[in-house]
Amino acid sequence: MNWTFSNRTRTIDFLDVNISLTDEGHVSTRIFEKALNLHLYLPPHSCHPPGVLKGIIHGMMLRFHRLSTDDLLAQSDVKQLLKRLVLRGYSPIVLNKIMVDAYSKLTLSEKIKEKPANLPKDQVYLHLPYHPLDPPSLQIQKIYRTVIKNPIGEPHVSLLRTNRNTRFGDPRFILAYSKPPSLGTIFSPRKLQSEGVTPSVILSNDDETGSATNPNPNS
Repeated sequence: MNWTFSNRTRTIDFLDVNISLTDEGHVSTRIFEKALNLHLYLPPHSCHPPGVLKGIIHGMMLRFHRLSTDDLLAQSDVKQLLKRLVLRGYSPIVLNKIMVDAYSKLTLSEKIKEKPANLPKDQVYLHLPYHPLDPPSLQIQKIYRTVIKNPIGEPHVSLLRTNRNTRFGDPRFILAYSKPPSLGTIFSPRKLQSEGVTPSVILSNDDETGSATNPNPNS
Protein backbone atom coordinates (compact mmCIF):
# COMPACT_ATOMS: atom_id res chain seq x y z
CA MET A 1 0.00 0.00 0.00
CA ASN A 2 1.41 3.37 -1.03
CA TRP A 3 0.48 6.59 0.74
CA THR A 4 0.51 9.87 -1.16
CA PHE A 5 0.84 13.04 0.87
CA SER A 6 0.23 16.60 -0.28
CA ASN A 7 1.08 19.92 1.28
CA ARG A 8 -1.46 21.70 3.43
CA THR A 9 -3.77 23.97 1.48
CA ARG A 10 -6.72 26.27 2.11
CA THR A 11 -8.77 24.85 -0.76
CA ILE A 12 -9.48 21.35 -2.01
CA ASP A 13 -11.75 19.68 -4.58
CA PHE A 14 -13.82 16.80 -3.22
CA LEU A 15 -16.19 15.04 -5.63
CA ASP A 16 -18.26 17.85 -7.21
CA VAL A 17 -17.60 20.46 -4.51
CA ASN A 18 -14.74 22.91 -4.05
CA ILE A 19 -14.14 23.50 -0.32
CA SER A 20 -12.18 26.58 0.80
CA LEU A 21 -11.17 28.04 4.13
CA THR A 22 -11.49 31.82 4.20
CA ASP A 23 -9.18 34.21 6.04
CA GLU A 24 -11.88 34.63 8.69
CA GLY A 25 -11.84 30.89 9.35
CA HIS A 26 -15.16 30.17 7.61
CA VAL A 27 -15.75 27.22 5.28
CA SER A 28 -16.86 28.20 1.77
CA THR A 29 -18.17 25.76 -0.84
CA ARG A 30 -19.09 25.95 -4.49
CA ILE A 31 -19.56 23.62 -7.46
CA PHE A 32 -16.45 21.96 -8.85
CA GLU A 33 -16.38 20.79 -12.48
CA LYS A 34 -13.51 19.04 -14.21
CA ALA A 35 -11.83 20.85 -17.10
CA LEU A 36 -12.53 17.86 -19.38
CA ASN A 37 -16.28 17.96 -18.70
CA LEU A 38 -17.94 18.36 -22.12
CA HIS A 39 -21.41 19.18 -20.68
CA LEU A 40 -23.17 17.00 -23.26
CA TYR A 41 -26.76 17.80 -22.36
CA LEU A 42 -29.60 16.35 -24.41
CA PRO A 43 -30.03 18.29 -27.67
CA PRO A 44 -33.43 19.89 -28.34
CA HIS A 45 -34.18 17.55 -31.27
CA SER A 46 -33.87 14.44 -29.07
CA CYS A 47 -37.07 12.41 -28.78
CA HIS A 48 -37.51 12.94 -25.04
CA PRO A 49 -40.50 14.35 -23.14
CA PRO A 50 -40.42 18.17 -22.86
CA GLY A 51 -40.25 17.81 -19.08
CA VAL A 52 -36.69 16.45 -19.34
CA LEU A 53 -35.29 19.92 -20.08
CA LYS A 54 -37.31 21.35 -17.21
CA GLY A 55 -35.98 18.66 -14.91
CA ILE A 56 -32.38 19.34 -15.96
CA ILE A 57 -32.66 23.07 -15.26
CA HIS A 58 -34.59 22.73 -11.99
CA GLY A 59 -32.24 20.02 -10.74
CA MET A 60 -29.05 21.84 -11.68
CA MET A 61 -30.22 25.15 -10.19
CA LEU A 62 -31.19 23.42 -6.96
CA ARG A 63 -27.76 21.75 -6.93
CA PHE A 64 -25.97 25.07 -7.47
CA HIS A 65 -27.78 26.79 -4.62
CA ARG A 66 -27.55 23.86 -2.21
CA LEU A 67 -23.79 23.35 -2.68
CA SER A 68 -22.73 27.01 -2.90
CA THR A 69 -22.40 29.15 0.21
CA ASP A 70 -22.28 32.32 -1.90
CA ASP A 71 -25.42 33.18 -3.88
CA LEU A 72 -23.38 35.21 -6.38
CA LEU A 73 -21.30 32.13 -7.22
CA ALA A 74 -24.47 30.08 -7.62
CA GLN A 75 -25.93 32.68 -9.99
CA SER A 76 -22.69 32.64 -11.98
CA ASP A 77 -22.97 28.86 -12.35
CA VAL A 78 -26.58 29.25 -13.50
CA LYS A 79 -25.46 31.69 -16.22
CA GLN A 80 -22.84 29.19 -17.38
CA LEU A 81 -25.55 26.52 -17.54
CA LEU A 82 -27.68 28.83 -19.69
CA LYS A 83 -24.80 29.45 -22.11
CA ARG A 84 -24.08 25.74 -22.44
CA LEU A 85 -27.71 24.90 -23.17
CA VAL A 86 -27.85 27.66 -25.80
CA LEU A 87 -24.76 26.17 -27.44
CA ARG A 88 -26.56 22.82 -27.50
CA GLY A 89 -29.31 24.46 -29.58
CA TYR A 90 -31.99 25.50 -27.09
CA SER A 91 -33.88 28.76 -27.42
CA PRO A 92 -32.85 31.43 -24.86
CA ILE A 93 -36.51 32.49 -24.55
CA VAL A 94 -37.58 28.97 -23.53
CA LEU A 95 -34.63 28.63 -21.13
CA ASN A 96 -35.32 31.98 -19.44
CA LYS A 97 -38.95 31.04 -18.87
CA ILE A 98 -38.00 27.74 -17.23
CA MET A 99 -35.30 29.40 -15.11
CA VAL A 100 -37.70 32.07 -13.83
CA ASP A 101 -40.09 29.31 -12.78
CA ALA A 102 -37.24 27.41 -11.12
CA TYR A 103 -36.17 30.51 -9.15
CA SER A 104 -39.71 31.05 -7.91
CA LYS A 105 -39.92 27.44 -6.74
CA LEU A 106 -36.56 27.71 -4.99
CA THR A 107 -37.75 30.81 -3.14
CA LEU A 108 -41.04 29.15 -2.23
CA SER A 109 -39.31 26.01 -0.97
CA GLU A 110 -37.14 28.09 1.35
CA LYS A 111 -40.27 29.64 2.86
CA ILE A 112 -42.20 26.42 3.43
CA LYS A 113 -39.39 24.00 4.31
CA GLU A 114 -40.06 24.60 8.01
CA LYS A 115 -43.71 23.63 7.67
CA PRO A 116 -44.76 20.00 8.26
CA ALA A 117 -45.17 17.97 5.10
CA ASN A 118 -48.64 17.02 3.96
CA LEU A 119 -49.74 13.43 4.32
CA PRO A 120 -49.20 11.41 1.14
CA LYS A 121 -52.26 10.81 -1.03
CA ASP A 122 -53.13 7.75 -3.04
CA GLN A 123 -51.68 7.90 -6.53
CA VAL A 124 -52.68 6.31 -9.82
CA TYR A 125 -49.94 5.93 -12.42
CA LEU A 126 -50.32 5.59 -16.17
CA HIS A 127 -47.04 4.53 -17.81
CA LEU A 128 -46.68 5.36 -21.50
CA PRO A 129 -43.72 5.39 -23.90
CA TYR A 130 -43.17 8.97 -24.99
CA HIS A 131 -43.88 9.98 -28.58
CA PRO A 132 -44.00 13.61 -29.78
CA LEU A 133 -47.17 12.95 -31.83
CA ASP A 134 -49.16 11.65 -28.86
CA PRO A 135 -51.78 13.88 -27.17
CA PRO A 136 -50.25 16.23 -24.59
CA SER A 137 -50.29 15.16 -20.96
CA LEU A 138 -52.72 17.99 -20.05
CA GLN A 139 -55.28 16.55 -22.46
CA ILE A 140 -54.92 13.06 -20.97
CA GLN A 141 -55.26 14.54 -17.47
CA LYS A 142 -58.45 16.31 -18.57
CA ILE A 143 -59.89 13.08 -19.97
CA TYR A 144 -59.18 11.33 -16.67
CA ARG A 145 -60.95 14.07 -14.70
CA THR A 146 -64.02 14.29 -16.95
CA VAL A 147 -64.45 10.57 -17.68
CA ILE A 148 -63.23 8.76 -14.56
CA LYS A 149 -62.75 11.13 -11.64
CA ASN A 150 -65.72 13.46 -12.00
CA PRO A 151 -67.90 12.55 -15.03
CA ILE A 152 -70.82 14.80 -15.93
CA GLY A 153 -74.03 13.66 -14.21
CA GLU A 154 -72.22 11.06 -12.10
CA PRO A 155 -70.96 11.20 -8.50
CA HIS A 156 -67.38 12.14 -7.78
CA VAL A 157 -65.00 9.19 -7.51
CA SER A 158 -64.35 10.05 -3.85
CA LEU A 159 -68.04 9.39 -3.08
CA LEU A 160 -68.01 5.87 -4.53
CA ARG A 161 -67.66 2.85 -2.28
CA THR A 162 -66.20 -0.59 -2.79
CA ASN A 163 -67.98 -3.87 -2.12
CA ARG A 164 -66.51 -3.65 1.41
CA ASN A 165 -68.25 -0.31 1.93
CA THR A 166 -64.98 1.65 1.91
CA ARG A 167 -64.46 4.82 -0.07
CA PHE A 168 -62.25 4.89 -3.13
CA GLY A 169 -60.76 8.15 -1.96
CA ASP A 170 -59.46 10.88 -4.24
CA PRO A 171 -56.30 9.47 -5.87
CA ARG A 172 -53.86 11.71 -7.69
CA PHE A 173 -53.45 10.81 -11.36
CA ILE A 174 -49.82 10.81 -12.55
CA LEU A 175 -48.82 10.32 -16.17
CA ALA A 176 -45.34 8.76 -16.24
CA TYR A 177 -43.48 8.74 -19.53
CA SER A 178 -40.68 6.36 -20.43
CA LYS A 179 -38.27 7.04 -23.27
CA PRO A 180 -38.39 4.72 -26.30
CA PRO A 181 -35.51 2.24 -26.60
CA SER A 182 -32.35 3.77 -28.00
CA LEU A 183 -29.57 2.08 -29.94
CA GLY A 184 -27.65 1.75 -26.69
CA THR A 185 -30.45 -0.18 -24.97
CA ILE A 186 -30.91 -2.40 -28.03
CA PHE A 187 -27.28 -3.29 -28.71
CA SER A 188 -26.03 -3.09 -25.10
CA PRO A 189 -28.76 -4.55 -22.90
CA ARG A 190 -28.22 -4.38 -19.16
CA LYS A 191 -29.88 -7.75 -18.56
CA LEU A 192 -30.06 -10.81 -20.76
CA GLN A 193 -33.36 -12.62 -20.40
CA SER A 194 -34.03 -16.07 -21.79
CA GLU A 195 -36.15 -18.83 -20.30
CA GLY A 196 -34.06 -21.74 -19.14
CA VAL A 197 -30.77 -20.31 -20.45
CA THR A 198 -28.30 -18.40 -18.31
CA PRO A 199 -26.46 -15.35 -19.71
CA SER A 200 -23.10 -17.10 -19.32
CA VAL A 201 -24.31 -19.88 -21.60
CA ILE A 202 -25.62 -17.42 -24.17
CA LEU A 203 -22.27 -15.62 -24.28
CA SER A 204 -20.21 -18.81 -24.47
CA ASN A 205 -19.02 -20.31 -27.75
CA ASP A 206 -20.45 -23.46 -29.25
CA ASP A 207 -17.06 -25.13 -28.90
CA GLU A 208 -16.96 -24.63 -25.12
CA THR A 209 -19.65 -25.38 -22.55
CA GLY A 210 -22.63 -25.19 -24.85
CA SER A 211 -24.75 -22.85 -26.95
CA ALA A 212 -28.02 -20.98 -26.62
CA THR A 213 -29.86 -23.65 -28.60
CA ASN A 214 -28.25 -26.48 -26.63
CA PRO A 215 -27.18 -25.10 -23.23
CA ASN A 216 -26.34 -28.51 -21.77
CA PRO A 217 -23.29 -30.04 -23.53
CA ASN A 218 -24.10 -33.47 -22.06
CA SER A 219 -27.66 -33.63 -23.42
